[in-house]
Amino acid sequence: MAFDPTATLQNTTNFAEAMKIYYAAKAVQTLNREVVLLGELEKTKEYWTGKQHQVPVHMRSSESVGARGEDATLPESRALTYAESIVANKSLYCSVKVTGQADAQTRDQAGAWASVKEDQIRNAVMDLRYDLGRQAYGDSKGILCEVKDIPSTSGDDSTVTILSEDAGDSPTNFTGWAWNTTKCLRPGMWVAWGQYDAGTEGAGPPKTGFSAPAPVGTGYGYIKSVSDSSPYNEFVVSKVGGAAPVATDVFVRGDANTAGTHSFGQEVMGLTGLVGTGALQGIDPAADYPEWKASVLSNGGTKRPLDEVLFQQALNRITDRTNGNTEFAVAHTSVRDSFLFHIKSLGRERYAPQKLVAGWSVLEYAGGAKPVRVYADRQARHGKLWGIDPSSMKCFIVKAFQWDESNGTVWKWEKGKDAMVAFGKLYKNFGVTDRKRNFVIEDIAVDEGSLYE
Repeated sequence: MAFDPTATLQNTTNFAEAMKIYYAAKAVQTLNREVVLLGELEKTKEYWTGKQHQVPVHMRSSESVGARGEDATLPESRALTYAESIVANKSLYCSVKVTGQADAQTRDQAGAWASVKEDQIRNAVMDLRYDLGRQAYGDSKGILCEVKDIPSTSGDDSTVTILSEDAGDSPTNFTGWAWNTTKCLRPGMWVAWGQYDAGTEGAGPPKTGFSAPAPVGTGYGYIKSVSDSSPYNEFVVSKVGGAAPVATDVFVRGDANTAGTHSFGQEVMGLTGLVGTGALQGIDPAADYPEWKASVLSNGGTKRPLDEVLFQQALNRITDRTNGNTEFAVAHTSVRDSFLFHIKSLGRERYAPQKLVAGWSVLEYAGGAKPVRVYADRQARHGKLWGIDPSSMKCFIVKAFQWDESNGTVWKWEKGKDAMVAFGKLYKNFGVTDRKRNFVIEDIAVDEGSLYE
């Protein structure tokens, strides 16, 4: 049955069509419009093998050139050097649920039945968009924060203080893969926690906590409240099962503390991993190809402002050392604002605000081979700015967002419950084909007043 947008009476049949035709399309539009990387990067189904994306990466040229005498031997012809990289597929979901009571009470009221489900769908898609936006700046582990200490407990409720550079903590093992504020935590969010073990997969039996090859947490529950005052490093979690959190535990999203019920190691690869110097996509710069690295401009942990000289240095590294060209940059709102205020204070005219079709307002900086679009994203990590050449980075996709119909219908009765459930899914991941064309500037000092937007 085709979806009739003029129909006034909603039922399970025509609203299911609405979900497939209308709400799925809206979900795709929302994700592409509000997640910077999805909006900027090419989406491709290339190199899919049925299990993963196997992407051949051109690592080195043949360098079969050189000056010779008139009758001398020609330069030796040599092969181009390629490496096979693996971009693993990631599965992302959102689910909605409507009870039989809500269905019964609204089924015969024109528009009411649709309204109760529409609210569920809208919020589910918004939550998926927000979570994917956060993942776009991570490194696939999905670690939200690391516990510094537990100041107080009351029954199953624990007050948690996290390690945070912004609160003056010295960086430890949380640097690079955990968020150092509670900005990604929300009341009502279900989480799992445990010790993080960075061991190698297959190297002995699994340890307690989030480790390879079988990640198992020590406890799980939901967040009751999050501090809304500086330095934004404290929240209260209510334990539902397992052990209470302790110092050095890490938190991930999850409904329980067993493998398969939480997000540890299951998220998309974000900019922290893509634009870095560690092993990625099955290629290790330390053991394989040293050129498989992005350009990282750090200051040893000491904060300094992002000025024209530093930004220009990063842009020049890409054009001088590679065949790339930085087309857009992205940073937290506080970083973009600090850079904008710096340029304006000097009376510079090398910037201009620009409104994009997708709805983003960006700063256009005339410092590269062509103007660079600078996005301000509140979900980006603090103190960093990434410069991206989109020709070197893609969104590898298997399935765009759609509502599951594996049993022939969108709505399914939940086993043992008087409720209907529907879930949406998308299969994708981000990957790079030429890592050295991208850069990140770290240790950027910002105005504290705009840090926690």
